[in-house]
Formats: sequence, C-alpha cells, structure tokens
Amino acid sequence: MPHTPFIDSLSRIARGFCLSLGLISILNGTFVPASLAVDPDIQVEQPLGNALVSGVSVLNFGGMSIGGTPVVRQFTVRNIVPAATLGLGSVSVSGAAADDFSLNLAGMAGSISSDTTTFSVTYYPSQTGTRSAVLTIANTDPDESPFVISLTGSSTSAAPPSQSVEAPVALGAHCIGDGPFVLPVVATSGLPVSVEITAGAAVGSVSGRTFTPSGIPGPVTIKISQPGGGGYDAATPIYRSFSVVADRFAKLFQSGVAGQAAGIKEDGTLWMWGAGSGGQLGVGSTSNSRLPLKVGTDTNWGTVSPGGNHTLALKTDGTIWGWGINSTYQLGIGNNVQKTSPERIGTGTNWVAISAGSFHSMGIKSDGSLWAWGQNSSYQLGLGDTTTRTTPTRVGTDNDWIAVAAGSSHTIALRSDHTLWAWGSNTSGQLGVGDLTTRTTPTQVGLDTDWAKVVATTSTSYAIRSTGTLWGWGGNGSYNLGLGSTGNRNLPTQIGIFNDWIAIAPCGSSCAGLRSDHSLWTWGSGSLTGQTASGTTSTRTSPIQVGTDKDWASAAAIVSNLYLLKTDGTIWAVGANSSGQLAAPNNNPSYLAGGGIRAIGHGGSSTHYIRNDGTMWAIGTNYPNVGYPAGSTGNQPTQIGTDSDWAAVAAASGHTLALKTDGTLWGAGSSSSGQLGNGSTGTLSVFTRIGTDTNWAKIAVGTVFSAGIKTDGSLWAWGSNTSGQLGLGNQTSTTSITRVGTANDWAAVACGGSHMAVLKTNGSLWTCGSNSFGQLGLGDTVQRTSLTQAAGTGWSDVACGTSHILLKKTNGQIWSTGLNANGQLGDGTFSSRSSPVQIGADSDWVMIMTGSTHSVALKANGDLWGWGSNGYGQLVGASGSSINTPLLLTTLGRYALLGNGSQSIHTVVARQDGSLWGFGANADHQLTNNVRMSSILTYAYPTISEQSVTQATVSVVTYGSATPLNGTATSGLPVSYVVSGPASVADGEITVTGPGPVRLVAYQNGDASTWHNAPPIEVTVELPPWAEALPADNVAKTSATVYGNAYGDNVAT
Repeated sequence: MPHTPFIDSLSRIARGFCLSLGLISILNGTFVPASLAVDPDIQVEQPLGNALVSGVSVLNFGGMSIGGTPVVRQFTVRNIVPAATLGLGSVSVSGAAADDFSLNLAGMAGSISSDTTTFSVTYYPSQTGTRSAVLTIANTDPDESPFVISLTGSSTSAAPPSQSVEAPVALGAHCIGDGPFVLPVVATSGLPVSVEITAGAAVGSVSGRTFTPSGIPGPVTIKISQPGGGGYDAATPIYRSFSVVADRFAKLFQSGVAGQAAGIKEDGTLWMWGAGSGGQLGVGSTSNSRLPLKVGTDTNWGTVSPGGNHTLALKTDGTIWGWGINSTYQLGIGNNVQKTSPERIGTGTNWVAISAGSFHSMGIKSDGSLWAWGQNSSYQLGLGDTTTRTTPTRVGTDNDWIAVAAGSSHTIALRSDHTLWAWGSNTSGQLGVGDLTTRTTPTQVGLDTDWAKVVATTSTSYAIRSTGTLWGWGGNGSYNLGLGSTGNRNLPTQIGIFNDWIAIAPCGSSCAGLRSDHSLWTWGSGSLTGQTASGTTSTRTSPIQVGTDKDWASAAAIVSNLYLLKTDGTIWAVGANSSGQLAAPNNNPSYLAGGGIRAIGHGGSSTHYIRNDGTMWAIGTNYPNVGYPAGSTGNQPTQIGTDSDWAAVAAASGHTLALKTDGTLWGAGSSSSGQLGNGSTGTLSVFTRIGTDTNWAKIAVGTVFSAGIKTDGSLWAWGSNTSGQLGLGNQTSTTSITRVGTANDWAAVACGGSHMAVLKTNGSLWTCGSNSFGQLGLGDTVQRTSLTQAAGTGWSDVACGTSHILLKKTNGQIWSTGLNANGQLGDGTFSSRSSPVQIGADSDWVMIMTGSTHSVALKANGDLWGWGSNGYGQLVGASGSSINTPLLLTTLGRYALLGNGSQSIHTVVARQDGSLWGFGANADHQLTNNVRMSSILTYAYPTISEQSVTQATVSVVTYGSATPLNGTATSGLPVSYVVSGPASVADGEITVTGPGPVRLVAYQNGDASTWHNAPPIEVTVELPPWAEALPADNVAKTSATVYGNAYGDNVAT
C-alpha cells in the first residue's frame, strides 16, 4: 500500500541500518540474518531532486492556449536501496484527457540499482478547460507498485493569428488633375482594410482604397485599420498623410553659383524660393522666401537659369528675361539698374538656351550663334578682351553652338559636332586644356567629338559623354570630382566606371548625379551643410548611392543645396538653409523622451542625455561620436550600453565625453586631434574608458579639443591646440590629458570653437585660445596661449559658443562677449564685443547654455529665453533668422534643465515634469526621425502644413480609475501625452492615484512629409477631494482634504 511520508522515512532508515550492520531491523526489533534479501525502493522526482508521493502528488503542467508551445516535463526514477535491483515495467497514462499527455520513454531503463533513469511527459491540450490524467509506473517495489501520479493542466482557445496594416511612410503628393488614385495600403492577413479620412475631408473622399480628389488642394491624413475576422484579431491602426496639389513641378533648374532655387510647374508657371536680397526671385521684393513664390502670372516659361545674384529665364516664345542684381550689367538690358521683376532682354524671339554665371550671362539663339554679356574681367565672355558688355554681344561668327554653361569666371560650351570648348579663368584647371592659363576666346578641349552635356560651377567643370560616362576637371579640394582623392585636375578625368549617367548637379563642394535607372548618387564634402544627402555631414570621396529609391526625375543644385524632383512631382532638398532654401523650418518643439532627465549634452550632430536612473541615451545618426551599439539606426532614442551609473555628458560635432558616478572618464567618436585624450588619433565607435583616474568632476568639449576638472580642483586639457586653446603656453596639440598650470581652485570650464573659458572658486574668469572676435573678453582681439584673467568678478557659470562666451553672475545677471554677427550676445546690436557686456537688466537668470551661434537662458520661474541665430528654428517660436535681444521662446514654461551644446544648431531642454524637448536643426536625426532641415533628403514641397492640438480640461472623478483623454490634432494624427505626478497615461486614458500635483502636456510630433510639430499645450487636470486615512479619534484631521491642480499648487481645507 502507498506509504505516508513518515512511514517512508522510517523504512529508509531501517533499510539503511540493515545494509550497514547486516544484523537488525528496527522495525520489529528482531535479529535478522544478514544473508536475507532486501527490497528495492522507488523514488520518482520532478523536477530533479523533488520527490513525488505515489497516490498523493498532483503535477500541474500549467495553462496554455490550444496550438501553443507544448509543455515538457522530465521525470527521474531513482532506486534508493542500491543493494536491491528495481525492476521497471510499463509506464502509461490513463484518464479522460490521456491523449493530451504523451510519453517519451526513449532511453528509459528496464531496471536500475544505484543509478537513475528518465522519461518525459509532454502536455499539448486538444480541448479547452481543465485537463486531467493519471500517470502509472509499474515497478518491483513491493510497497509502491504501481507508482501513481495525477497529472493536470488547463487550456484556453488558441489566440487568433495576429495581423498588421501596412503602408509606405511617405505617400507623396498627388495632383488634382490626376483624378482618383489607389492608396497603397494592405493588411498582412489579406483581409480588406478600412480607410478613414481624419483630416482634409474637404480635399477628397475615400471609397475602399480609392481616394478621389474634390478639386480643393491641401493636406490629408488617413487612418488605416483592419477590424479582424476570418480567425484574425483586429490590427493596430496606423496613420498616414499626403498632399493633394493643384499642379506639380515639371522640372528643376541647375546652377552651381546661385543661392536661389527655381522650378517650372506643369502648367508653365515659374516659381522661385531661397535668397532674394538682390531681387533675384523676381517677385517684386528683395526678401528671402522659405516658400516657393510664383513669378508673375505667365504660363509660358520654358527654362530658367539662377545665377550668382541674378536670374535668367526663357519663355516658350523664344524671348529672354532677366532680374536681380545688375551691377555688372549681367541682365543685359543696357544699364546697371537692379530689377526685382522679370525684365525682357532685347527684342529677339529666337533664343533657345541660356546660362547665368556669377556675374556674367550666356545665351544661344536658334541659328546656333553664341552671345555673352556682363562681367568680363577674366575673359569669361570669350570676346578676346576684358571689357564688360551691357547687352548681349555675339561671340565669334560660328553658328553651331548647341549648349553653354557659365561658371563663376569661366564658360564651357558644346558645338553641334559635339566638340567641347572653354574660355575664361583657369586658375584651378577648370578649362580642361592641360594647363592653368586663361583663355580669352573659345578654345577646344581635346579632340573628342562625343560630349553631350556640360555644367560649370565656381571653379570646376563637369560633362557627360554620349556614351553615358561622367567626366570632371578643375577644383577638387573637397573631393568634388569624386576621384577618390583631392588635387585639382586640368584635363577631363572620368568619374567612376558607370556609363549610364543622365544628369549632373554640382553643389558647392559636393556633387550629385542621376543614372539611367533614376537612382541618386553623391560625392564630395558635406561637412558644412550635409548636401551629399548621406545622412551625415561626412565626406564621400567617390560616387555612392543615396538610399534605394529609383524615382528621381531631375536634380538641380545651388551653392549649398541639392534639390531632387521625384516622378510624383514632390521636391526633396538637402543642405544649408541660411536663406530658406529648404522651405520653412519646424518652429515648434519636438518631444524626445520622458522619465526624468539628469544631464543633457547635445553636439552638432547628436543629442545625449542621462536619465534619473543613471542610464545614458542618445539620438542622432552621425556615427561614430554617438557611441551606439552596432546595428542601431539612431533616429529614435537608443540606450548606450546597460550601465546605470552615468553622471555627466558633453558632446561636440565629432566626439562625446561622459563621466560616471565613480569619477571615471569615458569617450566615443573621433580623436583626429587627440580630443578623446586616449593617446591616439583614431576613432572609438563605442564608449570606452579614458585613462585610469577616478576623480573626474566636470568635463567640457570644443570643436576638436576637450577639458576637465578633477575633484581636487585641478584643470586638464587635451586635443587640438592650434590657437592655444588648451592654455598650455604653446600651440602644440596633444593626444594625452595634460594638466593646465598648478592651481587647484578651478570651479567650471567651457570649450568653444577654438577657445576655452574657466572659472575659479573665487568667481574670477580666465580665458585662452582664439580671440578674433574678442571672445576671450580681454578687451582686445589678441590670441592667448595661456589662461589670462578677464575683467569682472562674481562669475558663477560659463558657456562657450563657436566664437562667443555667455556668463552668469551670482547675482543672477547674464553677460556675454565675442562674435555677435547673429545677435548671439543678446545686447540689442549685431556688433561684436571684446569685453563682457550685460544682457538687459534682469537678475533672475538661473541657467545658461550656448549653441554654435545662439544662446539660451532659463529664468527662476522656469521660462525659457533665447537669442542669436534662428536659421534652423533653434529659437523655437521666434520669427526671423537672427534675434539680438532675449526673446521668450515658448509659453509652455516650467523648464528645469538646459543642455550644453557649443557646436550645436539645435536646442535641447528638460521640463520640470522630467520630459525632454528639442528644436532646431535635425541634420542627423538629433531630434528623432521627424527630420526638417537636414543632411538627408528632406521633403520640401508641397509645403509642410502647420497643426495644433486641442484637449479640454480633464476632470478626474475617481482616483485609481481611468479617465479618457479626448485630445485632437488638426492634422488628424493621434495626440500623445506626457504626465508627471501620481498619474499614468496609457491607451488614451489617464489614471490618477494620488492627490497631486499632476501635470499633463499634450503634443503631436508631426510626420516627415506633411505636418509640422504642433505647439505642445499644458492641460488642466481637475482632481476630486482626497480624503486621507487618518486615526478615527483625530476629528480635525479626518476632515482634511487636498485639492491639486495642473500646476502643482495644493489647497488644504
């Protein structure tokens, strides 16, 4: 019969004594001869080491859904009386659910003595509910044969297969005239999707997947869902947006010397945007424009050529027109009067080609004759002299010219026999004639007769042959010839090996080209503006494909910008935005992260921040200074490693330093000038410990140098020292961390472009390095290689921009010195200062930060103020490209922490609720994937639309219960929330668990093609009385209630 645990124990003790003494059995007290046999004793374990009791133990396999992963349990059978062999018979499962418990007896022994054997049972239910069976093990143990175990498990219906709805992230633009079109939206289940218009109902209607324009242009947002069925769960809805336009661009126009962009739409209208200070936009003003502006009302424009500060255009009737600066008679109208609207040039109606250079112009008539006018100081008109021409003047007598391209001071052209000719300045070999000698008249370049297209830029020339090969010559200081090396070329040199080039667009110090499959390729320097469209501002030495798209229709470039036209009529742009060439910047903050922020460091191409839990995170794709783990994309916040002891971080354009709470120093990125301080000029792709010291207290980074203060108050510096910015008394760069002087009373340090500023514990200011704009605050513009004390006392904080310094005093005043071209000093002027000047009269400033050419400061009430450059929207909410006095940046208020970003053109700040926000340039995704001004191709036309969010006051009825948040955005995109205090937000509902304060912010971050960020709003949260659970005998306290509002103010009654 089955044993109880107590009897089992006694039996095992007795048998142990029999085996050891061979004399007695304590069970009956009778002497037994040692030669008598003993019985085996079975023990079954599951898991190993856990003995089951026959007839008592119930083994629960747990719950699972039908069709889920089977549950396998292994059983171990042991004989605890090794002197006796335990025979094992059949093992079986019986009962109503026996088929749900299958046996695996492979390898199970038929008998055991001192060893063990195993078998397994697999639970895989066939029906829902509780499933039970009995496991029986036949054996030769006289007391426990058979050994019986109850098996049980539960099961539920199989979860329906999951599905999702899918659609391209960018749905492009659609023209009204195209009529209905099918939206590319599907469900992975194959079930029909549901499409709902959430914004832009007046723009069109949707039936099934077909969208039908109404005739009204505008943005549209759709919600795509699949409700489930056919065994599938409902899919999570997604949102997509697109624009419907009245007409689309048909072509963009090339110039390597212009700051304005141009395009002609399918209806023949001419549109321009970008630089307009000389009237070169042709819209009757001298203002820049961030949006394409229509030039007049004519609909017969055929081609356009943007020049240095003037524009030429050709109508389909063969007339030629010009406007803009005319100081060198480049408009060809017989005088040098500036024109801000199109002015007809002459009376001819037989013009077929035009090209505007920096200060001269070229044209070809239908009879093949070549004409020139404007500046001629370098013989660029090809007339054999240097006399300026005020009207179109014929070049020679030939009548076989078919193409012409005007550069800065040279010209290249093709004849009908496809020979190549050049003339003008040749200082960089841009004429391609094998020397650097200027040519005064058209001179043939080589003897080849297969040239098909020509393009000229400042000092470089490009051409495509009829074979499809690409060639370049002239200036090559930035790899803009794509030859894998620098060095000018004075003869045409083939670029790459491809033979299917169809277009070439030189862009300042870089270049772009299209191949016959309509793929995009770029090369050259993007270090200033990212115009290589590579997703970084790095250099490409030879042609490299950009992305995988093959729907690029045409390419055009101006000095620092590249424009691409897609086959759907949308325009994409990349590069600088000094005059609004990339259309309007995003002028609202982007939500980046939440969870409480301890420290922020944002460089030119990345944003790093440390959460309150000590983890470090980064955003940005300009490797390797970000320090991501391999495989990270960087367009969303990504954790750096798994450590949770980070204390401080400082980021520059190419390298990042960080401190841990144990006082160790870590770095990632480039160390080309030794700026990582690890004794090397190599690159660290992940954060690596620098040195062995454990007493670092503060760090700062400049362009290519770094500095830090140790806990003993000593100052150290390393990296580039070409301007004496390390304060070592010389201009020798160093890869090793080097002590600066012997003082031990340093309190704060900041690094700029090529200068350093340090504060002592006594409040004095010391500076060194470059001083071209008076940024050292020493009353002059003389460079210093050793730290020199500046005027003033009581300094408590310091920040450095590229060429300016921002200071705060202990009395709450702020001061500045240095370059002021963008108003970054905030003193109401644009004049640079060589000594610190007070900014306004306020004395309630608590925190300061600088970007490259802008400044930001925080007041005691949490308000955020900024001034300086705003070309990329880094002064969120401000209008204008330069602000020279402090301006309240956002009414959202209640900010608590500013980042340090001496090289940045974006701003990152943390609010008192622990959320992180950013605004400004997003060239390398440093403000997440919502790219606006960029070193990656950015959607520029149709115009990105503004949006706003609305959220009514939230009235919480019951603590601990969810209250719906019914916020809406005019974009039709879902609203997101940030909450702080005893509350949480999930699935569009807020749950408050305590009396407050509760702060709720509603925001909508926009998308990458149709909608800008919405201005975030703070939402009022009304809370019910909170009755505290207090002792019953305390009458006064039991009646206490606390009311909380969204601002954290508590009123007790």
